[in-house]
Amino acid sequence: MSEPRLRGNTFIALLLRAGVQELSEKPEWGENNNGITRPNMFADLLRMTQPAYDPPKMKSLSSYFSRYLKGELISSPMYFAFNTPAYQHGLATRIQDDYPAVLCEMDCFCRKYLRPSDVDRRQLVGGLIDAILADSTFRGRFDTGNKWVDKADLDNERDFILQPFLVSVWNTILEKYPDASEGAETYMGWTEEIAYSKPRETTTAIGAERAKKIAVSADLPEEIKADTAENEITDEVHEEAPRVFLRGIASSLSL
Repeated sequence: MSEPRLRGNTFIALLLRAGVQELSEKPEWGENNNGITRPNMFADLLRMTQPAYDPPKMKSLSSYFSRYLKGELISSPMYFAFNTPAYQHGLATRIQDDYPAVLCEMDCFCRKYLRPSDVDRRQLVGGLIDAILADSTFRGRFDTGNKWVDKADLDNERDFILQPFLVSVWNTILEKYPDASEGAETYMGWTEEIAYSKPRETTTAIGAERAKKIAVSADLPEEIKADTAENEITDEVHEEAPRVFLRGIASSLSL
């Protein structure tokens, strides 16, 4: 396989590798809009940019999602808006305007879809770091949870907070690398078909060695935790953000 490419489909492949068991075993995945399914996970990723996103039919989204993972170009704006500037820059705008809300949503996403074990968190972050470093076309600034770092410095970082790091990687993909076809070969190389008409299973070992050398916490600052709890109950969040998370956002988003 040629040099790995980190794009939306390969980002999702690493999320699925760390996903809760239902993502792999649920036989009717995508055929209803309840429960934990791969298309629902994808819809929640899209809602981080467009909170009101509501696909017309989850079964159709399932079909489009499968095609997207394989790198096909999707032309339906009702299901995919990656090729529109408004969508590409939408998450960056939300980060600038209301970072606590975005982190709350990513925190809920992680607790809903990802296994909570320390090993899985470290493998996910380690895999993303290795993919970023291996992809010579990929550039950006990344939020470790303690500071923003350039790609060149990412290799030396050892301490991460999961939610802000995932937000910064996903935002970089949306803004600069929305074409999943560029990651098609990588996605197919990282996954295997386990049964006809069933979702492909992520099999890559990328990040396994790095996972032994890093620490990844899922503990957000108390200010954000308070926002998360309030958001779950009232669907509202505070506008004030902790300085530790806002430091460097403006400079990173202007690059």
